[in-house]
Amino acid sequence: MIHHQPCVSRMTLIQLENSSKLLAQEVSQRFDEFYQTFPTGYMKFAEGSRSTELYEAYNVFLCHYPGFADLYRQIVTTIKSKIPNYQDYALAGWVNIYNKGGYLNWHKHGPEDQIHDGRWHGYVAINAEPSQTLYRDKEEIIKTIDNKDGYITLSPAGLYHRVSEWKKDQPRITIAFDVIKREQIDPLLLNRWIPII
Repeated sequence: MIHHQPCVSRMTLIQLENSSKLLAQEVSQRFDEFYQTFPTGYMKFAEGSRSTELYEAYNVFLCHYPGFADLYRQIVTTIKSKIPNYQDYALAGWVNIYNKGGYLNWHKHGPEDQIHDGRWHGYVAINAEPSQTLYRDKEEIIKTIDNKDGYITLSPAGLYHRVSEWKKDQPRITIAFDVIKREQIDPLLLNRWIPII
């Protein structure tokens, strides 16, 4: 149910580390006014990574910075090998950047009452060693992933997950994404999703 396997080369990782930092900075600046309208407590689980909190404002795979196109191709290849009806789906992603002491707290993607309604969630570790991602159902931890740079992790979107506290001085970077059926796309966010073809 949770897939964890190699995805991108060391050369692409170097490009993605630099590009992720640039994009996160650009997103934070460009959407600051929008961010100020967020209600108190919204996206509290993601505090510390503005580019995560603003995930609905952009799609990393539409960015022209080096490495993102290669990453998109590799993620789509993985999706096609794991989701039989992939043509019915679309993809959107964002950058997670956490500094020392930061972490992504427990959360899930999709409806509160379902573990798997057909949506998938994933991420590619860019600079995430050593850290762990923990998965649980409503109460119990069911899987712990030791993150490896260049690896993709893909899981049903309805599993709760969190990331361990980051201990290193340089930022922890991952690129996360959701894969949802096209019929599930919010009409207000139509320009954010890329069909998987």
